Amino acid sequence: MHAWKKDLNIRDEVFLLSDENREFTLALGVELDLSDKPMGLGVRSQRYALLAEDGVVKVLNLEDGGLASSVEYIPNARVPLLKYISRQHNISFDVSVNNHLGVMKSNVLKWLSEIDNRFCDMVLVEWAKAQDINDPKSGSLSSYALCLLVIFHFQTCEPPIFPPLQAIINEERISDRGWSNFSGSPFEDVCSANIQRFRSSRIINQSSLAQLLLSFFDKTLDGETRPIGA
Repeated sequence: MHAWKKDLNIRDEVFLLSDENREFTLALGVELDLSDKPMGLGVRSQRYALLAEDGVVKVLNLEDGGLASSVEYIPNARVPLLKYISRQHNISFDVSVNNHLGVMKSNVLKWLSEIDNRFCDMVLVEWAKAQDINDPKSGSLSSYALCLLVIFHFQTCEPPIFPPLQAIINEERISDRGWSNFSGSPFEDVCSANIQRFRSSRIINQSSLAQLLLSFFDKTLDGETRPIGA
């Protein structure tokens, strides 16, 4: 590791980390592990390093060609995050560890999108960013909050597009076993079966995407075009 650092003329304050099994490297182009003697690392295998500067930890791109760009490590978040942009798809991603609740939320959104593909089209993240209302740091909505608004809209349409979440998720069984036991467990099979049951018995909502969008804004805004509760 030290020889590799010297080879690239990396200054001393840059702290290099390695990924022993390289799973993270293969997925992300980033090496993250606290091993002093990394295994299987070639001279040019490390693409990123962590730099502590003015109390902020940054991830430096040390060489071209990785799967990720604009990589940023945020250790002081409620759940520590590694943020990056996929070079292949130009999509931003957040990576966290042991965030079981986050995994659960992602699974729920995935299952809902399988009920009706209009859900993905209605989550207007890019529009919200353009309107400066998709930045929770400044007090506006997070992307997940936008998803929740669309879910509420789809649940309260006539006829409803989505069922109540309780009809998909057996909360009692999850709370008994804990969130950490959810992923890869029979819960997923139960939720999938609940979704199929709803899809087979529901009345199809025939509204176009444009009609759903108009009714969404009508539902979330009052007559003076102010957000409900403002």
